[in-house]
Amino acid sequence: MYACVFRFTGMAIAMLKLWYLMKVNRNTHTREIKRVELQLARLAERTKERR
Repeated sequence: MYACVFRFTGMAIAMLKLWYLMKVNRNTHTREIKRVELQLARLAERTKERR
């Protein structure tokens, strides 16, 4: 009985860690995309000024 509880708890903790890492990874990608969008907007503004 204790082995089943221990195994279930271990699997639950592993799933929570995976979920957390996926969440952090998604936030990192979102932040990077926003940064690239800002750089593109600045570049577009610079090219408008030169014309």
